[in-house]
Formats: sequence, C-alpha cells, structure tokens
Amino acid sequence: MTDYNEVNLIAGEHAIETAEFIFALGEAWSQSELDAIKNGNEELNELFPKRDPIQGFIFEINKGEASGTQKQGGLTLELFEKDGSVPWRVRLEQNLLALSCMDYPGWERVWPEAHKRLQALFSLTNSEKPILSIEYKISDVMSANLDRIPLTPKVLFKENSNFIPKNILDNTDFRWDISQGWYVEEEERRPNLVRLECKGIRRNKESIATISNTLVYRRRDNELRVKDLIAKGHDDGFLRDFFHYARQGNRDILRNVLVDQLLERMGLPVE
Repeated sequence: MTDYNEVNLIAGEHAIETAEFIFALGEAWSQSELDAIKNGNEELNELFPKRDPIQGFIFEINKGEASGTQKQGGLTLELFEKDGSVPWRVRLEQNLLALSCMDYPGWERVWPEAHKRLQALFSLTNSEKPILSIEYKISDVMSANLDRIPLTPKVLFKENSNFIPKNILDNTDFRWDISQGWYVEEEERRPNLVRLECKGIRRNKESIATISNTLVYRRRDNELRVKDLIAKGHDDGFLRDFFHYARQGNRDILRNVLVDQLLERMGLPVE
C-alpha cells in the first residue's frame, strides 16, 4: 500500500512549481513598445528591476552572398529576491507576453501581484493591439524515492478519471507521458480549450511526476484588444473573470485526475 506521506510536493504544502499568465497578441511587439518597456517607468522599475534584451538574428542572402545581423528580438524582465531567487519573470518575444510566477504562496497573494504586473506592461503597449488568446498554465511537480515509491500512473491517478486513458494505468514503468487537449462549450470570459500534459521521469534516485494544465481563451473575431484588459483594480474586469474561471477549472481537473490522498496533501479536498 502506498504511503503518500512519502511523496514530496515541490513547495511543501502544495505542488505548484510555476503559474503562468500567457497572452498571444495579434501583432508582434514593435521596437517602440520594447524600448518603452525596457526604459520603464517608476512602477515597472520597482516590479521588474532587471530587464535584458533577447537577441534575435536576421539571416539574408543577397546576390549569392550570405550575411547575418543581430537584432533585439524581445525582452526578459525579472524580479530578484535577496537570496537570489526569481519569484517573477516576464518574457516578451515575437507576439507573446508570458508572465511566470515561480514562488506561489497562494492565489489570494499571487493574483493581485500578477494583475499589477500585467497592468504595468499593458500601459506601455499599443492599446488597440488585438488579443488572440489568453492562457493560464499551472505546473504541479512531485517526487519520491524511486526504490520506495515509483510514481507510476496507477499511484497518481484515479481509475475512474475522465481524462486519463485506461491503458496508461496498466503501465508499471515510472517513465510515462500523457498529452491531450479538448475544446469545451464557449462562454464569454471563460476558457474554451483545455490542454493536459503529464509525464513521469527519473532524476538521479528520484521518481519525478509533472502535471501541467493549461486553460485557454481564444477569440476568432479579433475584437478583444489590450484596452479591454485595462482595469483599475484586481477584483474586476475581463482578466479577473477569466483567470478566476481558469483557476477553478484547473482545480476541478486535478480533482478529477489525482487520487484523493494526493489531493488532501495538496490542499484540494474532494468536494
């Protein structure tokens, strides 16, 4: 019988390694936008003291002669703690904005901080720029001694889960991989696409399992724009609604997928 107290959650009281807030824009970042964000303002300088360019490379062939030049391809912005850890990072590249939280103390503290950073970035972005999609991605990571508790699918997942293929539960190897996605009924400000990616690997003498769940809101009409995401407070507006629904969707999927013993350890008792 599996002793689930011997399964280590990456954050101790929960298993969240990263929470990501991802936006696909309808147009690539312009040089003027990147310059404005790189130069920053008082608020952005406090939220992201470190800002580094992402170097791109343009390759050209002219009259049989090949040449290449470097060009700024985006920006990485980071907040450092005194111990050298990076709790917040944002990457701006091509048409993407990806804000990552690597120190998750709970939604009640994370969301106001995420909202504040997104608003600071959007204030320096073309307000008419279309938003193609918004994603909320949560990666949960757990580990155990490989000799004592190999984290096989049968150890982790419910037999009656709607989202775990039945044949994978018979896999006795600690190395496994599940990747799938599905659309759900479209409702305003709610996710309409779900992606579930799970895998088991070995790292030295540990069995490592990662469960990544991405909830996506996609627009086909290009009517959602940056200006629609601007809100004075974190308790109202489009972003608050979408990420509230996405967070609940993530928790519902975990409750459907993981065994009750792990849900209790992760602070997600079965409702």
